Amino acid sequence: MTTDQFPPNQERIVEFLHATGLFEGLPDQLVQTVYAQGKVESLTAGNLLFHQGEPAEALWLVLDGTLNARIARLMVGETDGGDYQAGHLVGVTDVLTGEARSSTVRAVTDVTLFRFDKDVLVELSQTSPDLLCRMGELVRRHLQLEQLAVFLPQMFGTLNDRLLREVESLIEWVYVNQGEPLLRQGTLGTKVFLLVSGYLYVVKEGRNGANRIINDIKRGELVGEMTFFTTGLRTASVYAARDSWLIGLSRQAFDKLLKQFPELMTFIIQTLIDRLRKKDGSITPKISNRYGTQRLATVINPTGHWSTATRQTNNIVIVPVSPEVRLGDFVERLQRALAKHGDTFALNSQRVNAVLDIPEIAQMPKEQPQSVRLTAWLDQQELNHRYMVYQTDPTPSEWTRRCIRRADQILLVGTADSSPQLSPIEDRFLSATRSLVTPPQSLVLLHPDRSRPPSGTAAWLEARDVDNHYHICWDRPEDFERLARLLTGRAVGVVLGGGGARGLAHVGVIRALQEAKIPIDLIGGTSMGALVAAECAVGWDPAKMITVNQRMLVDSRPLQDYTLPLLSLLSSRKVDRLYAEGYGPELRVEDLWVNFFCVSSNLSKAEMVVHREGLLWKAVRASSSLPGIFLPVIEGEDLLVDGAVFNNLPGDVMRSLGSGFTIVVNVSPEEDVRITESAFPSPWKLALRRLFGRPVPKVPNILDVMTRSALLSSIHSANQIAKRADLYLEPPVESFSMLDFAPLEALAEAGYQYTKERVKMVKF
Repeated sequence: MTTDQFPPNQERIVEFLHATGLFEGLPDQLVQTVYAQGKVESLTAGNLLFHQGEPAEALWLVLDGTLNARIARLMVGETDGGDYQAGHLVGVTDVLTGEARSSTVRAVTDVTLFRFDKDVLVELSQTSPDLLCRMGELVRRHLQLEQLAVFLPQMFGTLNDRLLREVESLIEWVYVNQGEPLLRQGTLGTKVFLLVSGYLYVVKEGRNGANRIINDIKRGELVGEMTFFTTGLRTASVYAARDSWLIGLSRQAFDKLLKQFPELMTFIIQTLIDRLRKKDGSITPKISNRYGTQRLATVINPTGHWSTATRQTNNIVIVPVSPEVRLGDFVERLQRALAKHGDTFALNSQRVNAVLDIPEIAQMPKEQPQSVRLTAWLDQQELNHRYMVYQTDPTPSEWTRRCIRRADQILLVGTADSSPQLSPIEDRFLSATRSLVTPPQSLVLLHPDRSRPPSGTAAWLEARDVDNHYHICWDRPEDFERLARLLTGRAVGVVLGGGGARGLAHVGVIRALQEAKIPIDLIGGTSMGALVAAECAVGWDPAKMITVNQRMLVDSRPLQDYTLPLLSLLSSRKVDRLYAEGYGPELRVEDLWVNFFCVSSNLSKAEMVVHREGLLWKAVRASSSLPGIFLPVIEGEDLLVDGAVFNNLPGDVMRSLGSGFTIVVNVSPEEDVRITESAFPSPWKLALRRLFGRPVPKVPNILDVMTRSALLSSIHSANQIAKRADLYLEPPVESFSMLDFAPLEALAEAGYQYTKERVKMVKF
C-alpha cells in the first residue's frame, strides 16, 4: 500500500466526506479538520486492506475502485458482507465500537482510499455532540446492515451489496422494549417481521388474565407469518422478552421482494412447517405448589414462567444480593464453566468504559444520544458470542438497569450466611410484580465448602419471587459446571418412577450413573422413586441407601403395621417416624445440595402437586402414600396421596424445571398382578395353607391390588413419557413382588447391571 500526504484533490475528498452518513450536515470546519489529518492510500487488486480480528485503529473513505468484505461467523460460516465503492466509509463500526475488525476486506479492483485515524474522531466527538450522536446512529445502522447480511441469505439466497441495500430500502426497522407487545391478539395481520436481535414470546391471552406462553421467537425467525398469509385476526400476542430489534415487511414490500427472490417462499413454508411441529396439543394435568395452580405444559414451569430448558439463553445477568459476595471471582469461574458450552464474553461497567474509551459511558441513560454507541456495541458482542455474562454494579445504577433489560436469565447471587432481605437492586428493579414474559430469576447461594449442610433457604425464597435456586460451593469446580449446565439447558435430570418395592432398583441405577461419570444435576420422582431420589439429593451414596433402606423398609416392617381399617389398612405413625428419622425431622427440600422434587396427588382438588419446598420427609411421605393403604398427608384442608395417581413418571415436570437431558427410570411393567387359579380361593383356605406350611396358589393380595390400581392411569401414559425421554431405562424387575422389600440388594443389583450396560451405548 502506498500513501500520499495532503493530496491535491482536496475538494473531491471533502465533498465525499460531507456526503457520508457520518459527516453529512456537520460544519465544514469540522470536516476540514478531518481532511487535514488524513492521507491518501492506494491498494492493488487482490490485496488485503485488513483482516477480521485485527485491531481497529483507522477507517477509510473509498475514492475510487471496489472493496469486498467477508464475515466469518460462528455456526454461520463465511458470509458476504457486501461491496464498498466510491463514497463508502470502510471499517466504521469497528472503529466506533473500539472492537477488533468484524470482517476481512480485500480489494476487488485497484483502489484509492482516504485514511484517517480513530483518534481524530474521538477528539472531535468530545467537542461536538452532533458528531457523537451521529457516530452512535451510524454504528447502529452499520450493525443492522451487518445483521441483515447474516440473516437475510436464509430468506433470499445470496445477496450482494446492491441487493442488500435494495432489500433495506423496502423494510421497516421496529424496536420493542422489554415487556411491551409487538403484536396483539385479535388484530389484523398486515405485516410480517424477522427478529434481528432480542427475544420474543408468543402468548395466548385468555379470559380474566389467564395467559400462557405457547411459543418463543429466537433471532433469525419470522414473526406473524401465519395471519399475514391468511389475512385473518391474530390468534396470539407477541411480547418482547427483552429489548428487541425487528425488520417488518408490508404486503406491498413482500410481494415486490417475492418476485425478485422466489427463495423467500421456500423459507416461509419451512417456517410454517417448523411452527406446526412445535405445537403440542396434548392435555396435561393441573399442578399446584406455593406459586399457585395452573396447567402444566412441557414448556412452562410451575411458576408460570418459561422453562429454562426451552427458553433461549444468550444473556446471563449476575446481580449481587449480599454485600459480601466476591462477584468478580464468581463471574470468572462461571465464565470458565460456560465456555465449555460455547464462546463466552463477560463484562462489567469498568470494562465497558475502558474498551470504548469514554468515561462513564456505561452509566449513560438510555435516553442520551451517546448511549446509542453503547447499545450498538453490546448488540455486536451478542452477535459475536454464544453467551454473554453481564455483571451489574453493586448498586442500582444505570448500568445495572441496562443489564437487567438485556437479560435472558437473572442470577441473584448471595452468600448463604448473610441476611436474606432484599438488596437495593432487587428493591428498585426486580421487586415489582413479574409478568409472564419477564426473564427467569434464579437464586444462587454461595457456601465456602460442604462442611455444613445448607439451612435457612426458605427465608431467602420467601423474600423474593424466583424460579429456581442453587447451592454452590466455592471449593467445588463441579458445582460451577453444574450451574453452567442448568443455565444453558444442558443439565442432566433423573426421574425415578414409582413401583413399590421394585423402586429399590433405582439404587442400582444411581450407582451405575455415578460410575459412568454421568452428572445428576436435578433429580425427582414419584412414590418409591421419590424416596430414593431424596436419598440421592441428600448426598447418600448407594451403599448408605441400602443400609438405611434395610433398616427403614425391611427390619422395621412398616407394611405390617395394621390398624382398624376405617381410614386406611395400615397405620401411618411408624412410616412417619421412619421417614423423619431417616432424612432428619427438620431437613427441608430447598436445603438440599442437589435440586429435588417429588409429586403427590391432591384428592381434594384433583390436582398434581409438585413438592419443591417444605419438610423433606413429609413431601416423600405424601408422594408414597398409597390410597387406602396409608393415611393421606394433610396439607391445610387438603388430602395428599401417592403421586402415581396422577403421574408415576414425571418426566414432563423434570423438563419444565430445566433439564436438558432427561433420564427416566420405569419400574412398573405394563403387565403385572396375574393369578394362576381359575377363581379366587377362599381367604380361609389361604390362611390355613399358610398356617400349616402347605403350597399357596399365586394370587394377588389386597395390598397388591390396591397398589397396582393406583398405578394404572400412569402406566397407561408411560409410552408417551418414554418417547420424550432422552434415555429411557426399564430394569428387569417383573419377577419381584411390589410389596416385598426383603430382596433389597437383589433389586439394586438388577438395576445396576441393566443400567451399566445401557449407558455404554449412550453418548452424553
